[in-house]
Amino acid sequence: MHTCDTEFIGCCAGPPEPPTAPQSPQHTALTPTSFTAQWTTPTSDGGLPLRNYTVEIRDQGNTFCPGTFAWTVAVAGVDPTARVATVTDLLPAYVYQYRVRAFNYEFSSPWSSTNTLTTPQTGK
Repeated sequence: MHTCDTEFIGCCAGPPEPPTAPQSPQHTALTPTSFTAQWTTPTSDGGLPLRNYTVEIRDQGNTFCPGTFAWTVAVAGVDPTARVATVTDLLPAYVYQYRVRAFNYEFSSPWSSTNTLTTPQTGK
């Protein structure tokens, strides 16, 4: 059974639940080796404050080199008020997918929708 403490005043309208998925992941500041992901807050925090976000990526390779296709954590512990994270250590001219998950103090959300990008070959 869940009980409230002073950190979660107002949380007890019902039992806590997972937050909903972060919305509308987009990328900006695309370079050959990095990008910045941004998203909007989940429509529900599940009745508990959001604690942080995690961004995962998977590479799909390019014409000359197949990707691994395995999801890996790119950035963890993103401040819940930031809703932005820079993903680094990417390869030029590769196709990547990314997604975002929110965490409240008890649960994780489903993953956001997946977005796809291709890093440029050069920075020019």
